Formats: sequence, structure tokens, C-alpha cells
Amino acid sequence: MKFLLPVVAAVAIVNGQRIVETRQTTRPERIEPKVATALISGVTLNISVPAVPISTLFSGDFGYTIDVPPGTTVLDVVLNASGNIGLYVRYQQDVDLVNGQVLADYSSAFVGTSATVHITGSPIPSGRYYVGFAVFTTGVATTGTLSATYTIGCPYSLDSPGASFPVSGGAGSVTVTTPTACAWTVTSSVPWMILTSGNSGVGQKTVQYLVPANTGQPRAATLTIGGQVYTINQAGAQAPLISDNALLLSQLVGGGAWGLTAFLTNLSTSPEGFTLRFYDLNGAPLSMPIDQLGTKDTITGTLAGGETRIISTAAAPSLQQGWAVLTPGTPTASKLSGFAIFRFQPPGAPPSEGIVSFIGPKDQRFVLMYDNQNGSETGVALANPSATNTLAIAVTVRNLSGQTVVIDTITLAPLARTTFVMSLNYPATAGQRGSVYLSASPSGMAGLGLRFSPLGTLTSFPLLTSPDIQ
Repeated sequence: MKFLLPVVAAVAIVNGQRIVETRQTTRPERIEPKVATALISGVTLNISVPAVPISTLFSGDFGYTIDVPPGTTVLDVVLNASGNIGLYVRYQQDVDLVNGQVLADYSSAFVGTSATVHITGSPIPSGRYYVGFAVFTTGVATTGTLSATYTIGCPYSLDSPGASFPVSGGAGSVTVTTPTACAWTVTSSVPWMILTSGNSGVGQKTVQYLVPANTGQPRAATLTIGGQVYTINQAGAQAPLISDNALLLSQLVGGGAWGLTAFLTNLSTSPEGFTLRFYDLNGAPLSMPIDQLGTKDTITGTLAGGETRIISTAAAPSLQQGWAVLTPGTPTASKLSGFAIFRFQPPGAPPSEGIVSFIGPKDQRFVLMYDNQNGSETGVALANPSATNTLAIAVTVRNLSGQTVVIDTITLAPLARTTFVMSLNYPATAGQRGSVYLSASPSGMAGLGLRFSPLGTLTSFPLLTSPDIQ
């Protein structure tokens, strides 16, 4: 048992995942040791700890373990308590505090009296997992329940991540590999995709499909097979949706703990039409809950000279996220401008918000400054505004001294978007500060930086145009 002095946590949801960074200093308390308690899958244990004068981490002899067999695909650890708590899980080593940092491979977002760690893989590593928890409510005893449940499943893999087709369409196939007794199903994200070999199977098999001719805009679809995603892109007979005078919004969120309010302004003295389209992470149309309009993937309208229109997402039970394109009604004019405010308020945490501007799609090189020190975390959102080109984004990560620590390439399909936290995608940046150079080819991109503070709040900052440095 160790005391935590002080406790501040940064909590956020990025690309659908909860992330927590906790900063603490330690002061050990001498206490009679006991043996760590072994958890049995699916069996709930009662926990009871005495009142603590300050926030306290229970691990080591005061923690728990769960032995996970080979072939496990899901491990869920759930803690419900009478006070505010946090939950930590570490593979093959005990949860600990070193140099003011909690050492754990997985952490719950501490949101009050309930905490969950959800670990998935195909499969996850087998062996012993160590479980510790922190009590943040002081002065009273804390009671509750703790359980760990693992699921033994089937690993699945595909022989290709996807395919591209011309306007005329064509036939395609993808092979799914899994053990002989493992069953799987195929689901399509769109109604126009035709499965010619059926929508289910057992063991290794080739899934065959047909892409019909496309008389409209370029489009994309995904096939989900045994939990694996296969992406299909098809050229369109009509001109791309993204015109030179279009404006891009690289952060679009709504539902759950998130909300967004967009401000659209006509800069001219004459009326101007507009079309606002929403896209998901794969470039497919995204239906968003909109105040007074219902669920929409496209909003059209006309703004009088100087008029400003406010569009807000409505409350919804689950998070929807993607990006947006604002296209003026006049093909050769740039009469529109605007920005959006996105808000985040999870249960038990203070509210926070960030601002993202509508920007043009022409810039190909940017620099992002990152700061992952003192409990802060930097995130990135990137979107490909081309309806025809697959975007290759060269990534060069440097530290404060200008030394290169990571070289990577991010590939984005037409109209696709990605988000990530720097320290998770590039572990060399954990606890560090520096810069990230992004160079897109063959066309431009849109992007946004996200900063998560140790106080549990977040804000946004723009990427800086970098025309010379690669």
C-alpha cells in the first residue's frame, strides 16, 4: 500500500478509447504484508479497505492477480466501490510507483465509483496479469466488488487490408484465416456491396464480392470479417466532392460525453448557398444527431449577406466521430468561413472544450509541436480531403535537440481520417517534448493538435504550415 501525493489525472476519449495519465509522488506506509489475492474468471470478490488520510494505491501484497490461458481474446477487469477509485492492470509485473509515475500497461479513466479495464487482442498475451487500484476518497472506509473475466476466442486475419476499383466496378475476394472450428460472419457498411459467397463461414475460406458500377461520387465501403476490417474504395463517375474552395473541419464529435457547435459565416454581401457533409473515419457518410434537424449526414442551406448560422450536435447515447467538409454554393468563390467548438465532459470530471477552424485542403506540409511532460499528452487528428487519392503522410518526430527519434508513414484512404495519442503511437515521445513534421503526398491534408492536461481537461491547437522543412 502506497500513498499518492498529490493526485491529478488527465482523462480523455480519443478514437473511442479512454486514456488516463496520473501523476503521483509516493510515501510508503509500513503495514503487515499479505499475499496478493488470485482472481478467478467470472467470480466477483468483495473488497474492503480502511479509511485513508490521503489518496492511496493498493498493489503488491494488497493487489490481485489473474492467470490468463492461451487463446484469450478479451480480458475485462471491473471495480465498483463506495468511493472514487482508479483501476490499473500490468502484464507479468506488479503495478507500482516509480519516480512519481504509476507503472501499468492498462489504466481505467477514473470517473467516480466505477472503473473498467478492457483488454482485447487476437489473442492477448497469456500469463499472469497484476491488478492494483487507487482509492481517492479519504477519511472513510471504502468497500466494493472486483471481478476479472476472460474470454477464449478465435484469432482472425485477412490476406489483404483492402482493394480499389474503377468506376465500372468488378469482382474481388479476400481470404480469412482462422482455426478450423472458428466461425465468422461478414457485414458490409453499405447496401450496394454484393457478397457472392455468402455472409458467413467456418475456418479458412475466401470471401467473394461484387462492386457494381458507380454512377455517382467516389465512394468507400468496409467489410468486417471476424472483427477484421477490409476497405474497398471505388472511383466515381462524377467530379470529386472536395472542390478547391471547400473548407475542412478535421474534428467532428457528438454524442456520449461529447458535443460540437459550428459557426458558419457568409463573408460577402450577397446570398451564398452551402453544403456541409459529414464523413466517418473510413470516408463513408456519417449520420450525426443535429439539434432541430434530426439525424443528418448532409446539411444544405443559404446564408444571406453577412449572416451567421449555428449548427449544434444533439445529445445521443453513444459517441459519433469523424470530420466535415463545407462547400460553398458558388464554385469559383470563397465566401464562407467559420469555426467549431467541441466540448468534452465525462462523468465526474470538469468540462473542457477546444476550437477548430474550417481550413482549405491545399497545404501538404505541417509541423506539430508536442508536449508529453508533467502529465500532459498530445494527440493528433489528420484527414485526407481527396475523394480519389490515397494519401501517404511521411512522419518525422524530433526531440527538443532536433534529433530524429521516429520515422513513420501514415496511409489514409480517400476521405478517411485518423486520430492518435503521440505517446501511444510513438513510445519514444512519452514524457518528452519536441516537434513532428508531416509531409503529405500526392495532395493536401487537414489536421489538428489536441492537448490533454493533467487536470482532466483538453484543448486544441492548429498545425503550423511548414513549406520548407521535410
